[in-house]
Amino acid sequence: MRLTNPIGRGKPRAGTASRPAAGRSGRLSARIKLVLGGLAALLLLGASTVGTAAAEATASREYLIKAAILYNFARFTEWPEQVLASQGEFRLCILGADPFGAALASIENKPVQGRPAAIVLLRDPAQAASCQLLYLSSSEAARATQVLEALGAAPVLTVAEIPLFNRGGGHIEMLTIDDRVRFGINQGGAERVGLKFSAKLLNLADPTFDGNQGTRYAAPR
Repeated sequence: MRLTNPIGRGKPRAGTASRPAAGRSGRLSARIKLVLGGLAALLLLGASTVGTAAAEATASREYLIKAAILYNFARFTEWPEQVLASQGEFRLCILGADPFGAALASIENKPVQGRPAAIVLLRDPAQAASCQLLYLSSSEAARATQVLEALGAAPVLTVAEIPLFNRGGGHIEMLTIDDRVRFGINQGGAERVGLKFSAKLLNLADPTFDGNQGTRYAAPR
């Protein structure tokens, strides 16, 4: 993923030397490696380059990275065959305020489970059951438990950047700590609704987990 156009960088002031482009690119490249680390090596394994020039120019670097991670959560999860059999597209839904913005264009129509990814912005939680992957925005923190309960046993992979999301029944909780994207996996909860995570995804987890929810915490290494 090439993120070489920092947002909001204006022209240098008169009399001030412009920084070499190679230096900026090098520092940004190092930062991306820091953020993704081992995650890129495993989650992005075999994936085509994610991103379009237009999306990269306007989207937040943070959420371009997170969009790619979200996309690969979908790639490395298995749904019941009958769920996808009748679907002409893979519905990747965002419930609540959309933090990704233009970054979502970088994954739209990319192949997932043999189908093009369709980005769906939801305002009504009642529509969530029609999704294959549901990202709950932080704006939905107050009603996250209610949304999860309404989904029940529906085979919908739920992802959020909401504290204790997994303990409330969510499947993947994303965290950003010290510029590193980390995530916890509620393997038991996912399996109860018919979802299976690949070994590549599970192997990122460290030995710490919550036995009640089967939560593993994964961090780039």
